[in-house]
Amino acid sequence: MKIGVLGCGWLGLPFALRLKEMGYDVRGTVSSEAKALTLQDKLSIFVVKVTETGVEGDFSFFEDLDVLVVAIPPQLRSNPKADFIKKMEHLLALAKRYAIERILYVGTIAVFPNVNQAFDEDSKPITFDDKSNQLIAAEELIKNYNDTTTIIRMGGLINEERHPVTMLAKRESIANPEATINLIHQKDAIGLLCRIINKGIWGKVLHGVVLSDETKRDFYSKEAKKRGLILNFQEGHTSVGKKILVQKTLEILEYKPKVL
Repeated sequence: MKIGVLGCGWLGLPFALRLKEMGYDVRGTVSSEAKALTLQDKLSIFVVKVTETGVEGDFSFFEDLDVLVVAIPPQLRSNPKADFIKKMEHLLALAKRYAIERILYVGTIAVFPNVNQAFDEDSKPITFDDKSNQLIAAEELIKNYNDTTTIIRMGGLINEERHPVTMLAKRESIANPEATINLIHQKDAIGLLCRIINKGIWGKVLHGVVLSDETKRDFYSKEAKKRGLILNFQEGHTSVGKKILVQKTLEILEYKPKVL
């Protein structure tokens, strides 16, 4: 099976390398020649950029793929004026041209608003700002591509080196301390993605979150103590926060999360 990982970044690269270890024929993309040079000894790497005006770079990446994994970040937080919908339209048109049948889209739980409500895999996304509108529209484009696309909405991605507690420690105060966390460790995110490929789970919408009833206060206080950090939580306000459910995903993939 030939698998192309579009976007070999913080998640896409270790996922692609894991697939290679498992014996798959894997190729990946980065957006610059300089980055490609650093990876050419590890992976079959191509320079491809998805922009608002089209897809640029080495199109041989798309040739004869059995599965295209879309792991490019929307970058709507850093650039709110970006047109992620247009980027996805260009990408999917190219995928059609190369007759790619199966797409695995790494999405986000940001299609749901931060309200006191639980959302499972069958919950309908809710538009609440321009960013969510674009993310939801991108999901719809993926769903309408064909019936063998799978979407996995990832929660907050963490590992030992990239942990939100270090950023939170710099804040004057942390809002919504009693809200539930919706995080997933990089290792479990890769584990879920590999299980989708291995089991051939197509035509599904899944969630990538480690199910936990820990509050932000409990979880981040514990992590801060490990690192010798001090946190300040907002008090006197009702905490607001969504809870992402993942039971259906874990049952479909027969997966048990390992790390948080």
